[in-house]
Amino acid sequence: MAIGLPKLDVTFKDAAVTASTRTKEGIVAVMIRTASKGDATITAMSRPSDIPSGMAQGNKKYIERAMLGTNMGKARTVYVVETDVDTEGDHTHLSAGLALLASVSVDYMVIYPDAVSAENTIAVTWVKARRATLNVVKLIAADTAADNEGVINYCTVVKTADGDLTAAQYCSRIAGVFAGLPSSCSGTYAVLEDVLSITPSSDPVADVAAGKLILIHDGVKAKIQRGVNSLTTTTSEKGENWKIIKLVEASDLIGYFCRTTIEDCYIGKYPNTYDNKQLLISAIKTYLLFMETDGMLLPGSSAVGIDLDAQIDYLKGKGVDTNALADQQILEYYTDSNVFLEIKAKRVDTMEDFTLSVIV
Repeated sequence: MAIGLPKLDVTFKDAAVTASTRTKEGIVAVMIRTASKGDATITAMSRPSDIPSGMAQGNKKYIERAMLGTNMGKARTVYVVETDVDTEGDHTHLSAGLALLASVSVDYMVIYPDAVSAENTIAVTWVKARRATLNVVKLIAADTAADNEGVINYCTVVKTADGDLTAAQYCSRIAGVFAGLPSSCSGTYAVLEDVLSITPSSDPVADVAAGKLILIHDGVKAKIQRGVNSLTTTTSEKGENWKIIKLVEASDLIGYFCRTTIEDCYIGKYPNTYDNKQLLISAIKTYLLFMETDGMLLPGSSAVGIDLDAQIDYLKGKGVDTNALADQQILEYYTDSNVFLEIKAKRVDTMEDFTLSVIV
């Protein structure tokens, strides 16, 4: 089985490169609705010229805003999901559009520019379900306090050359910004050059603490106040750092690409021996080291190995006397079809909070 090691290493290196690209040129999904559309459709676009000329102006502008990005980068692909208009209280077409999105992998998504609260709630539920299976999708929704790391609660009204835009109408712009940011950037103070003025927050500090993504204006340009998501309730498993969009992005991509690469290249293809587990561990280490050099993980912080505690629990359940075994014997013990791995790494935040002592 030694011949499998180079192949696995290359596969995980490829996955790492793809993950790195996703942090710089992510994928956005935008939902729009058109009366008498019929069945929902999904179309991949990358530039304004891809947008059909006959599309309603409001929808066209909504898509274009998702393509803008910043001077640090922009989305590589924008999936446009077009649905018919639902009648009040009926969300059949919205559900059909979300079902289409399940067939593609996206980093950031928005629903309709005139979405109402009930529609946002449906989208939040859908995103939570997708993320439970380690999909990387994150929703930008206007004035939606979801208290979840996968939902960004955008709350600022702006004025651009297109006129006054509600928070919902500007959500696609925010999605494009975060999809285009390099892995070394968080979105905090990202400049939105298209914004002429904003309706300012009366208490920016309180809004950020409440999980609101807001804009500020420094008198010259509009900027994102702080790159936070809607999470406000922390736990022992998800602490304060899960409120930071950049850090969630790192966790999402590492989990997603490890899972999909293992599914595609390892499950069902290797006997479950200790040596083959070590091949997989070595390949994952290759992946994590690339993430360290790319600025997603703190250099020297990543480690992967067989989960000793999980292995002990499993063997005890099989009636094995683990107290009579040394740790290495437990690690090498046959575990049927089960593989228990433990991955540890420390995500890297950006420099955002400065204390300056100036002596003159």
